Amino acid sequence: MRLGAKVTLPTFAVSIALLIVGASAVYLQGAVVVVNERAALLSAETIEASDVRALSRAVQRDALKLSVPAWSEEKDKLAGKVETRSQELLARAAKLAALVDRADAEMSTHFVALQRDVVDAVGRAKAAGLAGRYAEATEILKSQVQPAERAASKLTDGFIERSERDAAALAAEARRIDRGARAA
Repeated sequence: MRLGAKVTLPTFAVSIALLIVGASAVYLQGAVVVVNERAALLSAETIEASDVRALSRAVQRDALKLSVPAWSEEKDKLAGKVETRSQELLARAAKLAALVDRADAEMSTHFVALQRDVVDAVGRAKAAGLAGRYAEATEILKSQVQPAERAASKLTDGFIERSERDAAALAAEARRIDRGARAA
């Protein structure tokens, strides 16, 4: 074997090995990016769902206050809060529905409608409370708001629970990729 081939062949073999290691690193880095992007989207969805749930509770709390005469001095302020928070709730619900995967048909198609049902029922309770019809407002809260909220909460809570499970799975996937990268 010629001297040039004896020197060139090991250098070429090391270069090929480095290319393989580099390509593996790029592939693993891409896998980590995909996991991180999914985790970021999942986090945004979970935050939106939690915020919608909190807004729904705040709207209901204010409507409940409107159904009690003891809060009558603050009725205009409470009515304003109900209106403002209701609009924010619906906007955040629409934002979440747009974020979720279309494969999650229940969230992408029914979530906003369920939140709208809550807001509409709260609006009826608010109107009765503002008119001084406290018994009617209380009855609307019990017979309309509560069932609407239960249906909306069932979907929201289930979505948040699935998101938490998915987050745990993504964390496990990231650890698996990291262990694979370290082993390589």
